[in-house]
Amino acid sequence: MEKSSIFFTKDDSEIPFDLFSAGFFLISRYEEYLPYAPDRYQRFPEKNSLAFKHDFLSIPLVDLWVMEMKKVIQSKTSSILFPEKKMTCIPTYDIDIPYSYKGKGWFRNAGGLLRDLFSGKLSSVNERINVLKGNQDDPYDSFDFLDSLHKKYALSPIYFFLLSKGGPLDKNISPAHPLMQSLIERTLKKYAVGIHPSYQSNDDMNALRQEISLLDTSKSRQHYIRFELPDTFRHLIELGIKEDYSMGYGSTNGFRASTSHRHRWFDLEKNEVSSLNLFPFCFMECNSFFEQQFSVDEAFQEMVHYADIVEAVGGNFISIWHNFSLGTDPIWEGWKEMYAMFWERKFSE
Repeated sequence: MEKSSIFFTKDDSEIPFDLFSAGFFLISRYEEYLPYAPDRYQRFPEKNSLAFKHDFLSIPLVDLWVMEMKKVIQSKTSSILFPEKKMTCIPTYDIDIPYSYKGKGWFRNAGGLLRDLFSGKLSSVNERINVLKGNQDDPYDSFDFLDSLHKKYALSPIYFFLLSKGGPLDKNISPAHPLMQSLIERTLKKYAVGIHPSYQSNDDMNALRQEISLLDTSKSRQHYIRFELPDTFRHLIELGIKEDYSMGYGSTNGFRASTSHRHRWFDLEKNEVSSLNLFPFCFMECNSFFEQQFSVDEAFQEMVHYADIVEAVGGNFISIWHNFSLGTDPIWEGWKEMYAMFWERKFSE
């Protein structure tokens, strides 16, 4: 069995290791309960994980083991039939900063204008003025583009909104701003929505409670993919969250829990299965762009790889994109077209 040699093995068995214990170790994220030195965003570093160290982060190892186990069982008896599982595609979007210029007020825009002037970014100065005067679309506004894509391919996305009071790493538009209110109402009419708890809320239960109270939802994903086990998930459960979409890394793509399937979170300290359903993601465009420094073509191939392997195991293919990467910001040139090409390829197979 693939990558089984890292666990205690026994050569005289068709399944040469304790698959259930190994699977539990990986899916429960046992290793994240152990002491570790956090990364710069106070997260469990992927380099500490067994999956990274033994080069199986890019595959849903537990799902592959289960498929092999089914083959062994069926080779022994024909009376047991396993239902065929088909992949489910769930595109998701984190709305950290819905607009580059709109909705930020005169103070933030004045500061940005002066910064661009002193930096010699005259094109940005002109763009900001034209957007604020209503003569040009905001470069982060990709919402109509996404609507057309979802309609064309009958996709059912989830939008996660950051609704914090603001902070060094939480630079959203105020939840009370009419533009933000309008965007949320527009989205709710068509799609599922979730809360995107702020970076600072991971240390502040009152902030988390306030943010969740602003949106009628039971879905959540942590901003910066920052969570700590078991506290973060316990807090979400306490505040009524039923589904979390944070199980992945905010630094590199892959399968953090070695599975692409929805599963209930197991609280190791309490030794009990919780009510929280975890939906793992395996691809985020910001990982490809900022952390892995992939070209558009490399990121496309990476996304195809993850979609293909999830399809092979009949799991959930969950990707994360941001509205700003699918707009007209020149640093993201080609990514919008790549995203459209991915879905065209997927539905032309």
